[in-house]
Amino acid sequence: AYNHDAGEGVVRVFPGDVARGLKLFAFGRDFSASSYTDDGSTYFEIWGGLTPTFWDYFHLQPGSSVQWTETWYPIHKIGGLTYANGNGALSIQRIGSTSISVGIMPVRVLDSVRIMIEVDGRNIYDKSVSVGPDVPFLASMDVGLDQQVNITVSVVDRSGAAILRYNGRS
Repeated sequence: AYNHDAGEGVVRVFPGDVARGLKLFAFGRDFSASSYTDDGSTYFEIWGGLTPTFWDYFHLQPGSSVQWTETWYPIHKIGGLTYANGNGALSIQRIGSTSISVGIMPVRVLDSVRIMIEVDGRNIYDKSVSVGPDVPFLASMDVGLDQQVNITVSVVDRSGAAILRYNGRS
């Protein structure tokens, strides 16, 4: 979930084949913030669980168990949310008809990671940078095309291991 006005959000990475439920809930501007918060902030709730909806029930049989691992973390200043995993979040946003903005926020400080961005197989960015939760990566670039393009973003560590990898259309 990402609030574009505030430039911040939250990520929940979970196994969708087990924890199928996801609910987002927030009050709009018509509700007083003092009804649900004590610091003037806006109330927002995210829920997850075994059932696909909030109103469904899961019956756990005696002696049985269900478990999964999930990761939650805040994100900010990356322009939105396109993809996330347990290592970090990525945003790809169109700016006008021929430019994109790419934002990357890892969950921990990464010194000298290589960020590579390709558009329709053409390398448009390839640099080593240091990024972290307090200093996310954000860059705008002209892709030179006004139609949808295939974008690949890779973030790899010094050994070449992928930290984030996304391929999709924008």
